[in-house]
This record gives sequence, structure tokens and C-alpha cells, in this order.
Amino acid sequence: MLHQLQQAVLAYEGVDLFYWSLIGMQIPQWIISSSLISSSIDILLFITALLSIFYPNKWIKTIFAVLYFTYFFTYNTFAAHHYHSIGILFFGFFFILPKNSKNLEVVFRALRYFFFFMMISAFCWKFFRLNWLDMEHFTNVLKSQNLYLIDANPEHWRSKLILKMIFNPLLAHAFWIGLMLIQFSFILGVFSLKYDRLLALFYCLFIIGSWIFMDILNYDNLIWLLVFYPAMSKGLERFTNPNS
Repeated sequence: MLHQLQQAVLAYEGVDLFYWSLIGMQIPQWIISSSLISSSIDILLFITALLSIFYPNKWIKTIFAVLYFTYFFTYNTFAAHHYHSIGILFFGFFFILPKNSKNLEVVFRALRYFFFFMMISAFCWKFFRLNWLDMEHFTNVLKSQNLYLIDANPEHWRSKLILKMIFNPLLAHAFWIGLMLIQFSFILGVFSLKYDRLLALFYCLFIIGSWIFMDILNYDNLIWLLVFYPAMSKGLERFTNPNS
């Protein structure tokens, strides 16, 4: 939480114009500089989150979305990771809309396309950097991401599995290529709902694989599975056209 950052002073703006603007206006620094302000945001964030569940009032959900927006950019500024819990950020604003809103379909489709954009762009980042031609790329990633685990607990099942991959570069490289293809497969969701169940499975495998092999636990971003909701339920009937 924000108050647990202990009034951090090293802000990370990366190459993001929005973060540049926030840091330039001293907004994250101002929030963190005061224990009262940061603690108040943390407390109100929890209260409005609970109230949004049990008393789903539009204004309560709006306040929660604004508070989470503030938390998201402030925390990530000092955590040096600009994408922490990004799924909650987007869907927080989506749930502000009433069920009968004419904009519900538009916003939902926008969230779908943004999710697919994230996954496809991740593939493009890997593909155009040509790291898929480097047979040792993924073994180096495994070493850097899991050094502490292997050193501290070499008998752990994850350590054994990772070491097996490290000592078998061909297997590791095949896994890396498979990961890239999974990310590229999300392009199917841009054009059709027919493959949503398969893509939902792929995303779950992606989350699990990220944890096992790269020690990245993205459980908070499982909320993105909601973009596959129409294919798995009777809700939002307009999306369930088998010809769409």
C-alpha cells in the first residue's frame, strides 16, 4: 500500500509521457510525502472497494475507480513497474457504467481490443528484437529471474524444473518459441469470438507459466479473463452471435 512505501523519494518515469507529466507536477511525490494522505487513500480504497461489492452505487464505484487510479500511478511510480495490476485499473472504470448503458458494449469491446493489443504487442516486442534467434536467450532469463530460488532452495520442485530447462537450451528455446506463439494467437480474438474459450485457457497457462518459470505472479491480472465472458455465459447476449 502507499503508506508502506515509507515516503519513498526515487521516482521512476520510464519512457511514459503520462508518468512524466505526473512526476513533473509532483503529484506522486506529494502523496507519498505525507503519511496522513497516503494512509487516507489506502483506507478509503479498501472501504470503497467493499462498498462497491455490497452497495454497488454509481458514486461509490466512481470514487473507488478514482482512488485506484491514484494508487496505481503513485505506487508504480516508486515501484519502478508501470503495469502492476493494470487489469483492475481498466475494469474499475468499466463497472461504473450501469447495466442498461448504451456505452456498455462499446467500452467492453474497447477493453477486449486493448487486452489483445497487450498480448500481441508483447509478441511483437520479442519478435522484432530477434531474441527468438538467440538459443540462449530464455536460459539467461531463467538464470536471472530464479537465481535466489535456486540458491536458497535447490531441492524445490520449481528449482529442479528450472535447472532442467537451463541445462537443456534446446528445450528452453522451444518453450520460449511456444510462449511467443501463444501471445501471437490472441490476434484471433480481434476478429472473432469463436476462439475465446481456447484463448482463455492460453491466458491461464501464460499466467501459470510466468509464475513457474519467471517467478512473476500475475494473479491480479486474471481479471482480464472477463474479456472472454460473453463466450462463457448467457450475459451480454449481443456478443454471443456465433457468426460474430
